[in-house]
Amino acid sequence: MIAAWVVGDPGSHVWGAAAVWHTALAGYLAVLLRARGRVPCGCLDGVSPVSPLKIVIGGLWAAASAMMAAGTVSLPEDVVVRLTHLAVAGFVTLLAVVAASVSSVSPRRRIR
Repeated sequence: MIAAWVVGDPGSHVWGAAAVWHTALAGYLAVLLRARGRVPCGCLDGVSPVSPLKIVIGGLWAAASAMMAAGTVSLPEDVVVRLTHLAVAGFVTLLAVVAASVSSVSPRRRIR
């Protein structure tokens, strides 16, 4: 998807496949959370637990991919604008990863 964003629109079939993949991932995470609770899912990494937030993020990615497949939203024409969007998305992703890592630290530990 990153390559498609840099190079240009790959077509609705690629976005449709991405929508199906993200829907399947969100569904898997929902079933796993309901069946086993907040356990590591193993699909994203081996240690972070499944959470409702991850399910929501998967659903948002599925909706965004479906909108791209339907042609509701299109890629910007200018490659510089697409690269700027990609840089901002990378930065936001980095912030989300750091926030998730910080939130997983137990507040019960005391430093003496």
